[in-house]
Amino acid sequence: QGALIVCTDDDCEVAPGWLEEVEAAFTAEPSISMAFGQVHAPEGADFEREYVPCSYFTEHRPLDREVLGMGAHMILKRSLWEQVGGWDEALGGGAVFPGAEDFDFSYRAQRLGATVMALPELVLIHRTGRPKSFYFEKHLFDYGLGEAAFCLKHVRCGDIWALQRLVRVLALYSGRAVWRSLRRRPDATGFLRGLLAGLARAPKVAVDTERRVYTP
Repeated sequence: QGALIVCTDDDCEVAPGWLEEVEAAFTAEPSISMAFGQVHAPEGADFEREYVPCSYFTEHRPLDREVLGMGAHMILKRSLWEQVGGWDEALGGGAVFPGAEDFDFSYRAQRLGATVMALPELVLIHRTGRPKSFYFEKHLFDYGLGEAAFCLKHVRCGDIWALQRLVRVLALYSGRAVWRSLRRRPDATGFLRGLLAGLARAPKVAVDTERRVYTP
């Protein structure tokens, strides 16, 4: 029922006073409609054995037709939620395309002229890591699948920015796959395979071009 909707994950830890800090940030800059805070790994995380999804950044700034941040630390005004129309429910964990729902919502908000900020002063801790073998086999593929579906949906709506992003991401991860394969790294092709699978699957799902959401 509140004016702000504050999103995090069930395996994140926040400091006392976190919600007060969130509210103070939006009060100090009334033009902000949405923001992302940082997501840090816990102290002493064993990066040799597990991967901890994080989002580190240092600059307090508005986002301009770009994606940054995680749904694990995402704050938005209820009025923006209603204006954008909520999530694209074909994107995200457990959905047809299991990723990029946070990127997609942020980008749709930016397209409508909303001020979306990166607020590094807001920090929480992501407590749970993923075993590296599971991350390489499952999560990277899912993230690639979501990224492709996110970009291609907006391309199908005639969005040049999304086409440029898709081309850049494909080029980047194709190059990374070759380099990492030569070095025999286990994370060589997961994201790229997900991207290619998403490019094959996404055109088969209808898109509401006015709302810019999939309609499975």
